[in-house]
Amino acid sequence: MVGLVGGSTARAEHVVANAEGEAEYVRRMHRHAPTEHQCTSTLEKHIKAPVHLVWELVRRFDQPQRYKPFVRNCVVRGDQLEVGSLRDVNVKTGLPATTSTECLEQLDDDLHILGVKFVGGDHRLQVRDEISTLLRLLQPREDHLGSRNVLHISKRQEPMTSISQELQN
Repeated sequence: MVGLVGGSTARAEHVVANAEGEAEYVRRMHRHAPTEHQCTSTLEKHIKAPVHLVWELVRRFDQPQRYKPFVRNCVVRGDQLEVGSLRDVNVKTGLPATTSTECLEQLDDDLHILGVKFVGGDHRLQVRDEISTLLRLLQPREDHLGSRNVLHISKRQEPMTSISQELQN
């Protein structure tokens, strides 16, 4: 199911059997095709908590501050939370940006996928998007310390043209 669905805790989980399945899942779901002057990064977090509880936090487009410590506050534009919704985010001091305008591009509660595109703000990035997914392993890897639930967040970004030119000089 794509789109926002309120409150239900009885959701399907995306499950993979082993580390190879996890690697294939990450390759498939987090593929960014960076062009010149773009970079990508991926964060992997192993969580010892039920998938539905973690997903209830991560899926909240209107409350990213619940799991992103650098977010001061967030205001969603309009009354509806759906694909295409915009939010204005203020970040804490000490970061290279103070504001960001972001668009909800994808939300799939069955597969646990959240896609956000950064469309404005003072972050000095021309292109930035982020994909978050949550999956459950049937058998935890040794390096997961017994955790079966894995949150993957990947980003693609490109600095504004003027910054790219500065970096080339």
